[in-house]
Parts: sequence; structure tokens; C-alpha cells
Amino acid sequence: MKKRLLIGILLCLLCGCRENNGTFAQGDKNLSSVFSDINEQIADGAFSIALLKDNALSEREVETLYHLDMTKIDGCMVKTAAVQAQLGEIALFKVKKENEGEVKKAIKSRKEALKKQWGAYVPEAADLLYQAKEGRIGQYYYFVLGSDSEKVVNYMQKMDA
Repeated sequence: MKKRLLIGILLCLLCGCRENNGTFAQGDKNLSSVFSDINEQIADGAFSIALLKDNALSEREVETLYHLDMTKIDGCMVKTAAVQAQLGEIALFKVKKENEGEVKKAIKSRKEALKKQWGAYVPEAADLLYQAKEGRIGQYYYFVLGSDSEKVVNYMQKMDA
């Protein structure tokens, strides 16, 4: 009887102590933890991408910078480089497939604005923008701008694996 009680208590503790950060597939991913993990990887040198600001852009800033109708998405988190001229940015938009085109158009607009803003000052700007990655992970559409954008995307994809 004591063994069963002890086993039951241990199972409750193990299950209860496990951190639940949601999943991209279910659409309940804790985006703050995603960005925190990515910034740790950047700081540790695992990714060659600009360190991201601690604070995400407000919805109003996203709407302005991306020219995005925020009613077409269910939420987002966008973080830009701590040093703007380093051209690093990661955006995650929770969006239904039928509105994905709106997000793609917004990302294209953002890339064009960045090219116009930094193209003459940052020699690698055109290459970084060309190599930027975008696509879908579960219920989220992502945009990753930086030298190791593909590594960042692979890392995010493994978060749900």
C-alpha cells in the first residue's frame, strides 16, 4: 500500500512539474519561451544572428511596420535586433491558412522596407533579406531574418518534435 501511494505521489510530482509550453501544432505555443530559448542560443554562439530585443513589438508597431491588418491574424510576436543595423528579426504570426496570403504579403512589404532602409548602409543587407526564411510551423507562420535563419527555423521545428 505504501509503495503504491509513493508511486502515485511521484507520478503526480513528475507530471505536475513538467513545464508545458504548448505546441505550434495546437496553436498554444508559449512564444515568450520560444524567443527566450532562441536568444539564449544566440548568446551562446549557436546561431550567428543578431541578439534580439527583450521586448516584442506592440501590435500597433507590427501593423505599421508590416502593413498588416491585425484582424486577419489570431496573434503574433515579433522581435527585432537589439542593434537595428544588424538586421535580425524573428516574427511568429498565429494565422489560419485562409489568411496566410495576407501575412506573406505583409512579410514581403517588410522585407522591401528593410532593403530600402538599410540597403545602402549595410553591405550584406540584400543577401540577408534574400536568405531570410518564411513558412509554416503548425498554426504559426514565421519570418526569420539573419545569417543563420535556416538554423533558427530548424531549431523551432524541433521544439514540437
